[in-house]
Amino acid sequence: MAWPRFFVKQLPASGVFELDENESRHACGVLRMSVGDVCLAFDGCGGEARCTITKVTRRAVELHVVERLDTNRELRKPITIAVALPKGDRQKTLVDFLVQLGVHSFQLLVTKRGVAQPVDAALVRLRRSVIESSKQCGRNQLMNVLEPVDLAQLISVPPAEEPLRIFAHPYDDVVPLNQLQSNAKSAEAITVVIGPEGGLTEEEVDSLRAAGWIAASLGPRILRVEVAATHVACWLAEVA
Repeated sequence: MAWPRFFVKQLPASGVFELDENESRHACGVLRMSVGDVCLAFDGCGGEARCTITKVTRRAVELHVVERLDTNRELRKPITIAVALPKGDRQKTLVDFLVQLGVHSFQLLVTKRGVAQPVDAALVRLRRSVIESSKQCGRNQLMNVLEPVDLAQLISVPPAEEPLRIFAHPYDDVVPLNQLQSNAKSAEAITVVIGPEGGLTEEEVDSLRAAGWIAASLGPRILRVEVAATHVACWLAEVA
């Protein structure tokens, strides 16, 4: 049975606790839940519990922990997708798909041809979208939405593991993505750069190549940012 899921910042091992105002509104105002109903609560750090509703007021819903579950639905290795944001609602679509596919971290990327700036308000919206998508798809670990960096900053960060580092590029000397399957299997972590709608500049491409990043082709067609990121994430979720 698919029980409704609610996000809490701190999930106790036992006892009772309250949902915040937003989650309480969703429970009683949208889903019309009442005392005795069963639901799931998760904390975004791996914790999950089956709960029952013990109290409903106008602004708060109280839950009782029946059983800790703490189900792990994460991928075998961390995948980071670094993206120059597309415009408007496509940002939410992008985040939704990456959460569902199990991406560990979403790195906001500032590029010379970027069309949407990752301002503070955008980060707040994106992080809220992560919660909503996690509620729907069953993830108990929230995808990290990382503070914006430019390519120079991204390249300068020394990797903690033995990584596979790829950037999507449709031109010049590139490797088809499907030829990197063995690289993906052996890597301890994977980071992929998806450039802006106007593409990476020659200078940005040269800097990535010089730092050892692999230029990968996603096929014969030019994909939109959100489609390219989803395509790569889907492929890595299967092969890595």
